[in-house]
Amino acid sequence: MNDQRKRKGYTVDFKRNAVKLVLDGRHTCRSVERSLGVSPGIVYRWVRQYRASPQECFPGNGRLRPTDERVRVLERELHTVRMERDILKGALAVFSRKPARSIGT
Repeated sequence: MNDQRKRKGYTVDFKRNAVKLVLDGRHTCRSVERSLGVSPGIVYRWVRQYRASPQECFPGNGRLRPTDERVRVLERELHTVRMERDILKGALAVFSRKPARSIGT
């Protein structure tokens, strides 16, 4: 039998609303978790992520934060430029060699 558990996903609005309930000071993380029916510790994690970076928290499933995405793009570009440089170095070495003298001349 294939007994794999599916990971439950939550929308960004759901997470932000849960965090707001805690940050308002009227509810604790644990009480919000119980009332929403989410796993223990998850609301606390959302609150930590929100406090660390309110604008970049909860980027979505499989997405990177904008700063991390920019770093990824720059690393990819650097890799391409290095490959091009190495190809040009090889071509320069080939074309800068003196031609071999032929035996019959």
